[in-house]
Amino acid sequence: MSREVKVYLPGDLLFSEGDPSGGLYFIQNGKVEIFKVRDNNEVLLGTLGSGEVLGTLTVFNGDARTASARALTQVEAQYMSSASLSQGMSKIPVWAVAIIKDTIARLKHVDELLIQTTLNERRLRAEAGTVLHHASQLARVCSLLFLIDPKKVGSYEHWGIKGIAAKAEGPLNLPPGYIEPLLQIFAASGLLETADDKKQGKVFVAPESNILSEFADFAVATIKKGTTDFIPSKHAKLIGNMIRIRSRNPDKSTFTRQEFLDLIGKEGGRKYDTAILTALTEHLVITESESGVSYDGKWLTKRIVFETVCRALLEADLKAPSQMREKAKNARGNVSAAS
Repeated sequence: MSREVKVYLPGDLLFSEGDPSGGLYFIQNGKVEIFKVRDNNEVLLGTLGSGEVLGTLTVFNGDARTASARALTQVEAQYMSSASLSQGMSKIPVWAVAIIKDTIARLKHVDELLIQTTLNERRLRAEAGTVLHHASQLARVCSLLFLIDPKKVGSYEHWGIKGIAAKAEGPLNLPPGYIEPLLQIFAASGLLETADDKKQGKVFVAPESNILSEFADFAVATIKKGTTDFIPSKHAKLIGNMIRIRSRNPDKSTFTRQEFLDLIGKEGGRKYDTAILTALTEHLVITESESGVSYDGKWLTKRIVFETVCRALLEADLKAPSQMREKAKNARGNVSAAS
């Protein structure tokens, strides 16, 4: 059986997933990583080093390569082609070949399970680290702070921005420099009301008891569904008019279709046809039935605020918490070195 010595530099591919099976590699020196690509993600299956053999999963059945192999360091390997191996393999008993093929099939199954597990872990880590998750968790912390430890100024309860950031840092494992911009977005979008305090300046006023918890649930739902169901910005003025109409008619649960069209037309100074009913129904703003058109003005008000907060969070160019921690760590290290 002839052997060919091959040398690879760090980063070189020995072969790629899907390549025809060509033979075995006996690694003499260096390290090789085995990986697959799924959903544009590389999944590491393992690392091989000196004295180990590469390519056994396909050499016995001639299937295409089931994974890719890349040199981590400079690699020296002896390569034996399938043709040169065929003579020796022909002497292996049939029952032994059957056992080898069964083992290979089981190894392939284990590889696929490993890949799915790895991808699921990455997805969960990514979801747990999104700005909407952080905002949801922060909203729940704020709700508890306002509930169990309110700071009273005159007739209202409040918390200062730095006070919330300091209290939330531990439970959320997020740096204050990341929490404070989230709170500012809460305020700018209307989720939290601000007031002026002589000592602390701008402070956050405790909202209705459940509003922060409701936003937390809404943010998590947005992570799962995305923003495709959000009310289009072009309908913002119309939604405001609908909220005012509802506030002026608190005891009227349902409007006829024409009555609703007339009311929003009068409020907005323009005419609407039935196409707007279809659009509002598709975005779950109104409910149409045989009795007419109905909608919840209070929930619609909250929904507009919640959607505004989520849009602002997704559009904000916030540095990742890990980057902030690393920056703070380096700053502390520099101070220590200077002292």
